[in-house]
Amino acid sequence: MQRVADEGVIDDYAGVRISKTGRRFLIRGATVWNLEDDEGRPYGQAAMFDDWEEVT
Repeated sequence: MQRVADEGVIDDYAGVRISKTGRRFLIRGATVWNLEDDEGRPYGQAAMFDDWEEVT
């Protein structure tokens, strides 16, 4: 996630994430970008992906 913070956006993120219900899943080829508020201050990060699988 440091690359996103440095570059603003990446389109090759892969990693294991945990859903809000506690299930683990692997995502690949995700696009991740920084979010900013109306004044340009960092607000978080967002991701979009369609390649994933559940990890057991």
